Amino acid sequence: MKFSAGPRVITAFLLSLSVFLCSGIVRAQKGDAKGSKGVVIPSKPSPAPTKVIRETKFRDRIVKVTPTTGSLTVVARPNAQITLINAKSGVTADQDSIEGEASSIIFNELKPGLYRVTAKLEGYYLASGEEVVKKGQPSKIDLVLTPITYNVNIKLNDSIDGTIMYRQGNDAPRTIEIRDGLAVLPDLRSGKYEVMLRPDDADYAPRDDTIEVSDTQRLFEFTLENRRSTGEFSGAAASDWDMPSGWQFASGMLRTGGPGLAWPQDKGKRHYKDFQLTAAVKMVNGVAASFVVHAEDSRNYYLVQLTGPKAVEPNVLRAFIVKDGVEQRFGQTHRIGHIAALKSEKPVLINLSMKDNVIKVDVIDNETAEELPAGTFTDPNRTYPIGAVGVVVRKDEQMHVAQFTVSPQK
Repeated sequence: MKFSAGPRVITAFLLSLSVFLCSGIVRAQKGDAKGSKGVVIPSKPSPAPTKVIRETKFRDRIVKVTPTTGSLTVVARPNAQITLINAKSGVTADQDSIEGEASSIIFNELKPGLYRVTAKLEGYYLASGEEVVKKGQPSKIDLVLTPITYNVNIKLNDSIDGTIMYRQGNDAPRTIEIRDGLAVLPDLRSGKYEVMLRPDDADYAPRDDTIEVSDTQRLFEFTLENRRSTGEFSGAAASDWDMPSGWQFASGMLRTGGPGLAWPQDKGKRHYKDFQLTAAVKMVNGVAASFVVHAEDSRNYYLVQLTGPKAVEPNVLRAFIVKDGVEQRFGQTHRIGHIAALKSEKPVLINLSMKDNVIKVDVIDNETAEELPAGTFTDPNRTYPIGAVGVVVRKDEQMHVAQFTVSPQK
């Protein structure tokens, strides 16, 4: 049997088709995307991506690559400014600085191709290199920044030998020899440095200073003070002495009063090298008469002592090296009990001389004026090559100094 559709059937079919199409349009308006011209497009399933975006961690930063772009990790130094230039076009593709304490930076979403990469940092030579960026892949380049350094010249005011120690910040000091007043400090970077000049000749005072090195400042001149005392010191008045409280100068004599050290008030008279001391001293309580030789300060010097009959070690001439207040005996101890002048109740005239590293002590006989050798001391280490001459009291000693004259010797 043959089926034929009448007018009513056709009309019903067309009505159903209209309803179906309208319902599809309504669904598209609710959930589907719009085209570029605002035309409503029916929704359809999204195709599966051809390649999954890959993410990997590097130096606590994220490297991102896509199917059409790549990334470039640049390893340099903290705070370096990094520039990427497209090698083909010569156009700067990106520029940024390595921040904080990091030593690398990552540039993402780069078009594939060859890049020229530069790293710039103050105090360093420009570093550069080339690297190919490939799509879908991370790339990496290391740029080594070499410090800019200078040879720095040091010049002194005289032809002096010695050493110069120098350091930047908290770095360990380095040492270079000074010859004929000249020294070269090699490979210094720009910036401030501490310098410590130590002349071999004790006549010249050490000096600590700072220098600031730059591309325009590479020569530094220093004047070292020649501190050697050349005038005579005579402790003939209270104003001549720098003495402890409790000590007095009366009736032309320096009178000790408890432990302490007295030396010239004039600082220009505190740096004798070779000298001759003539002193008239009296052991008030028979314990000792003590002299300071080549004193650097109140805790570092040679101590030369003549003891009397009431000392723990009586009637000897002995010497000590005093360092930071600690005494260490050196040289031979000499017996002086046979010297009659030391037994007199009158002041005794003492001659004490220093020549290079040898200390010599003589006693002048009160009756005959004869010079009687008491003893010598030699310091092979030359611990104190220059310094002040004075008097010192240890523990329970008491002494009067009626004369005290220091004369420099050539």
